[in-house]
Amino acid sequence: GAYVLPGLLARYVEHFPDIRLIVRSGHSEEIADLVANGELDLGLIRDLHHPGITARVLYEDELLLVVPPSHEFVHLGRIEVERLADVPLVLFDRASSYYELTNALFREAGVSPVSVIELDNIESAKQVVRQGLGVALLPVSAVAAEIARGILRVIRIEGVAPTRRRIVAIRRAGSPEPASPPVQGFIDTLDRIREIVPDHGTILA
Repeated sequence: GAYVLPGLLARYVEHFPDIRLIVRSGHSEEIADLVANGELDLGLIRDLHHPGITARVLYEDELLLVVPPSHEFVHLGRIEVERLADVPLVLFDRASSYYELTNALFREAGVSPVSVIELDNIESAKQVVRQGLGVALLPVSAVAAEIARGILRVIRIEGVAPTRRRIVAIRRAGSPEPASPPVQGFIDTLDRIREIVPDHGTILA
């Protein structure tokens, strides 16, 4: 909602300047229910099972380990996952699937961070990392700008598979086809999503 949707909306209104947009934000389960109940025409959420919706895969958002430029990990470039037990970890939003993905990575690796700072949103997490108070696993869509400007640095984690979350566009199951012109216009706009979503491979190159 904060990092991808605004760019999509900007492209959409180029072609539909007179449409009255109503945008709702919330966790994926909430948005799925709103779409299934017909309260929203479209939703952008993480991939989940819901009998009342149909989904189209848009992209995968990878979690990247980010640190400030002055951090000891920067000169290494990559670390073994066990090294994360020695640094404070910044977590955000307990209700988000990112929170569980991060915790799952540590559980599977048998790693227990020396301390944990919990915040309620990604922007706060980024600021805490920038101040040197900890490291964080944050979605590439949320940190691409800071990485490009050198404000945050990406550290590769050895010995673990990349942690990714699939993002999908959803409609109510059984929605009429073809969609109304305004709805179809936004569906067509989704084809331009790669203009907005950063490629994690490029960032890590």
